[in-house]
Amino acid sequence: ASVPQRGCSAQLSSTSAPACCLMLVCSFTKLVWSAHRVHKGLFKKVYTAFLQHPQVLDLVQAMLSHPLKVHHPLSAVERSTGSLLVKLAAAVVNNMADSSSSLLVYHMLSLQLLCRFRPSEESLVKELLSAVVFQTPFFKCRSQDIVDALSRLSIGNRQAGLAGGSDVLKAQVDALACMRGTFLALLGTQSSAQSLWYSRVRHHPQPCLLPSVLVSSQRAALLPIDWMFLPLLEAFALSTSPGHLSSDSDNVPERVCRSVSHCLQWLVLLEACQPQCIAQLHVTIKVARLFCVFLVGANLFLQTDIQQSLVSLLQIYTQPCHLPELGFGRPIPGLASFYDLYSSLVAQYDAVSYGNELFASFVMLPLHRSCPVSLRRLVWQDNDTVLQTISFSAAQSPIPLHMYLEPIEEDTMLLQLYLQALARGIVRPQCSLLYCIAVCHVSSYLFNNNEATATQSPPSSVRRAMLSFLLSQKNQTVYHHVVGFQSADAKKQLGFSFLSTPPMDRLNVLAAEVCRSGLDSGLANAVQQQHPNVLDAALALARAQ
Repeated sequence: ASVPQRGCSAQLSSTSAPACCLMLVCSFTKLVWSAHRVHKGLFKKVYTAFLQHPQVLDLVQAMLSHPLKVHHPLSAVERSTGSLLVKLAAAVVNNMADSSSSLLVYHMLSLQLLCRFRPSEESLVKELLSAVVFQTPFFKCRSQDIVDALSRLSIGNRQAGLAGGSDVLKAQVDALACMRGTFLALLGTQSSAQSLWYSRVRHHPQPCLLPSVLVSSQRAALLPIDWMFLPLLEAFALSTSPGHLSSDSDNVPERVCRSVSHCLQWLVLLEACQPQCIAQLHVTIKVARLFCVFLVGANLFLQTDIQQSLVSLLQIYTQPCHLPELGFGRPIPGLASFYDLYSSLVAQYDAVSYGNELFASFVMLPLHRSCPVSLRRLVWQDNDTVLQTISFSAAQSPIPLHMYLEPIEEDTMLLQLYLQALARGIVRPQCSLLYCIAVCHVSSYLFNNNEATATQSPPSSVRRAMLSFLLSQKNQTVYHHVVGFQSADAKKQLGFSFLSTPPMDRLNVLAAEVCRSGLDSGLANAVQQQHPNVLDAALALARAQ
């Protein structure tokens, strides 16, 4: 019989395989599951005749791409069916190693189901974490593909790859059992023993043990969409709790270290093996979560396994496909203020990093031009030590150099901070990335980087003040670099090319500023001693007027 109002009909629903309805598939899957537990010789037949059946695969693909809405009457049936299918696939994989590559779609389904389970389904979450999600064969069958993919990764213009190659990946795959223990322990802290027991007797089923068949009206998922970050977030919450681990503590508990390490290793495996299940998280959410690693204790990020995982994740999140999304202006779920988090990260870098290159790479990520200007002001305003210890060359930039330079900076307060950092020697040519950023933006602002209009547009008061400040400086290197700046080039030692002889139109801009200040002013006297060619141009301009 057809019962349309219950989601069952003779026609296909959004999750049904051809010529069958969802409840029938669920019942038959339970039968196959029970049969394989009784008769261990059925694995090959279950694999070929059921799990690889085209209509069953269509059902799985429909569950992946078009799951039923939470309020749908059969959404719980769909989740139950999916959990039975993936448990069956995991059982087959453990007994037929050659079937693992063809059953990866079931592993993907198990990862997506974890974010869909609702209250009263705690036991299903535990079963999937225990028996399916962390099953080694699902990862070993793709180990070479993962190594090849990670070895091609790079940070900016640096070809870095996965440190240690296949050996590190093998260690991460071998640690899957430990990762499983970390997430199961976390689930145990979030779900009470009573709720797990009620869920188990409800789904196996043992109705005589249930005091009530009613379920909670809550529709929120048991696990958040970023459940793979939960051990890291729990460690961060612990570090910010009064009377517990503090962010400047050198002694991070071994349990916390293991938990964070397993979390990061799991993230690397997911990004390399099943990126679709984590692609729904915006890259800024992922990077913001990774910032927490540096805020959990003073030296946690220095541990070898954690450092290797962070390098791999940084490589993944700075690939060209992610760069357009790597802005931090949009709200981040679970975070009241990204500015406050980044401020804490910068302060932590200043306190404990000692110029660590990996830590500096994460600090540099929110400083490119697509990010809010307040983040750049934060670093350039009152953090001289931070600027001095970020010692990247332009070629070592964690993201392409042009992202820091284009479009030209328009915030006058930040431009003045750039010029002050150059004049005071806070950023030096030896640290060419920050030096290049400051020189490029200051030069482009002062001279418009447009030779046809540089002398035509009237200078603002800020520009005039910056021109006077530049002319009065005794640092000849900064003067020649700013006035002679030509174009950015990461291959150059300084990160840019410059003209040894300043262009005449730029000399005219400087001369015009000397004339406006007066040829008998203190600025003219300073220019006469340090830049006589500018004074000559000013005198010629005065005579022409």
